[in-house]
Amino acid sequence: MRAPSLFVVSLPRSLSSLVYRESRRALGLQRPRWTEAGEILNLARYVLMPRQNRIEGFKYTQDRDQPLFDAVVDFLDQTVQPTGFAYKDVVQIFAVCRWLPRSPCRVLRIERSVPDVALAMLSRGWIYPASSATEGREPIKAVIEGLHQAEVRLRALDAVTVRYDDLVASEEPLYRALHELYPGHPLRHRRYRDEDFEHKRKQVMERRRSSDYATIRRLYDQVVSEQGPAGRG
Repeated sequence: MRAPSLFVVSLPRSLSSLVYRESRRALGLQRPRWTEAGEILNLARYVLMPRQNRIEGFKYTQDRDQPLFDAVVDFLDQTVQPTGFAYKDVVQIFAVCRWLPRSPCRVLRIERSVPDVALAMLSRGWIYPASSATEGREPIKAVIEGLHQAEVRLRALDAVTVRYDDLVASEEPLYRALHELYPGHPLRHRRYRDEDFEHKRKQVMERRRSSDYATIRRLYDQVVSEQGPAGRG
């Protein structure tokens, strides 16, 4: 009998691709071969998208755009297999969080601090979370607000959660989470941390001491103060 399918969710830049890869391998689950890293709602991940093509699909769709939002949910209904597969999403969090409670999937959530994510995204020019922020927000604060709203939805899911900081310190938290999601299922353990991984981890920790991080942390605290830890609405 095949295991229930797994769905990995997180904010962007939270080791979701690594967690997806290691979880799928450990559990012996398949990936949808028409995507990379199981990211079935991200057009840039489709194998039919030419590598030189820079067309961006919609991201962070909310139910205020009801027809598109409903289409994303319908796509999940019609595409996700109930057993034997692993999936991932970081770009359609609002629709995925609406759909997952009625889905057959086991859910693994990665938790990374919003200021960490915001700094990582802004350094790459990725601003799409701003589309879900309050109209008229200045750009950086809009990105932070959009990420905060998404994180609020993620925290409300019935999911097993593993923290980013724990994932970068040891492989064991991931395997404990998988054991919790799939009790009694045999897991294939292996190490994913190597010298290159440790070098990148140190760079991330150093960024938390930067002036840019301090600015984003201050703006994040303002957003939470304005909207509350439970977010807007």
